[in-house]
Amino acid sequence: MDKMKSLLHRKRKRTRTIFSTQKGRNRRTTKHLNAARQTEPRLKYDSNTNRFYTSTYDKETKRYSRCIVQRSIEWINPELVQKAREEPNEWIGPPIGDAGNGVAPANIRTDTPVLYQQHNNPFCFTYSFASALFYCGFVEQAQILSSQATIFAKLHHDAAIKELLHFMLNLAPTIGRPTIYGRRVKSHGTFRRILSWDDVYTTPAPYPTLIIPVLSNGRMSHALTVVDNLIFDSISPQALKACEESVKWIFNDNDVDIYEAFRFCTKCSPRGVKVEGTYRRQMQLA
Repeated sequence: MDKMKSLLHRKRKRTRTIFSTQKGRNRRTTKHLNAARQTEPRLKYDSNTNRFYTSTYDKETKRYSRCIVQRSIEWINPELVQKAREEPNEWIGPPIGDAGNGVAPANIRTDTPVLYQQHNNPFCFTYSFASALFYCGFVEQAQILSSQATIFAKLHHDAAIKELLHFMLNLAPTIGRPTIYGRRVKSHGTFRRILSWDDVYTTPAPYPTLIIPVLSNGRMSHALTVVDNLIFDSISPQALKACEESVKWIFNDNDVDIYEAFRFCTKCSPRGVKVEGTYRRQMQLA
């Protein structure tokens, strides 16, 4: 804990210096700056027809709608258009990285620090997970992952997740292979594991679980990580209690579900390489 506090102090001091020298930063308590924005669709560029297609998330069916040909793409984020051109014939989703900061009410925050805080940077995907890794004892791994925040922030939705899944196999092999929720996996055909908020609140686990929530408007551009009965969200200086009130505070009382989640809990060894050690950390409830 002393080591965590020492690193946290150095990190906060460095972050405050950067924050104060950058112009245009909003200093008020903002939580999620983009939580109320309308969702951006997935986009696909068909290189054969030179057409763009969009697909939006339907909260009722919990699926993306059928694709629609777009005669004009002027209303679509230019960066998303560029990424679609660079990866033709693949669906490209908006990046995961809504910025924000704030101090949660005393009744939902804990004494456990969140080591990496994003402030106005789009780093929630890496910073929340890196903070949870640090809490779980993966100190060096957390520092390495956090140093990659700028790279991950430039990746679109699926690319960022794919890269993290591959990265974790070598970064922390004792927990490197995740159980995946909300996605159909090849080994199970059409079967899809579901993780609900009730599961998060009532069945804590000692493994870091990266969660991608989806708002009622279909937006899914923020990430948080749960381990034990704590929520690590890089908008908050302290970990929050894993409860409904915390989730409501994070998302400004918006209705929110879990779109997909990745619980890193299984040891993996590359072929021909024996990975030493086992993850044995006992769960600690706040």
